Amino acid sequence: YIWAVFIRADGFLGNVGLPNGDDLYKLAANAISMMMLHYPKRWQNTANGITMQRARMLLPLSWLVRRAKDRGEERQSEMYTIWLNQVASGLLARQHENGAIYEEISAPGWGGKAKVPNNEDYGTFEAPLNQENTDPVSDLLYTSNFAFVGLHEAWHATGNVSYKESSDRLGQFLVRIQARAMR
Repeated sequence: YIWAVFIRADGFLGNVGLPNGDDLYKLAANAISMMMLHYPKRWQNTANGITMQRARMLLPLSWLVRRAKDRGEERQSEMYTIWLNQVASGLLARQHENGAIYEEISAPGWGGKAKVPNNEDYGTFEAPLNQENTDPVSDLLYTSNFAFVGLHEAWHATGNVSYKESSDRLGQFLVRIQARAMR
């Protein structure tokens, strides 16, 4: 998410160089480029799986697309849009018709699984609730909230209505699952 902060700061401040001559936008674009160069094969295995990582990449990629357009970098913007579509497609393949995004602890070509190795180890370290990709689990702390913001921004960056529709479905899901105290 720090990459999104760099991109947004560059948008607010203009093409401001840092004391060492670095440019916030270029730093973020370079880091995101390195990340996407290895998508998803060399992305680091995390405790919650690849769905969380995809959800968190949506905002930096969306703002990268918008900032490239603002700077008149059409070719860069097109490449960033391709990357955004790749990540979003992987995430949205996990969206259920009810709006929830189901967790994916492993993906084809991805370097690992976040699965708890056995029942005795369950609860001794941070791990996903699901044991298989087919388990209907939606993570509201590490994935869904980031996906909601990211999909909304992806829609604004690209004009892709499917991102708006997916964001709306996820938002409706998040509203439906809220608890309400009855007095």
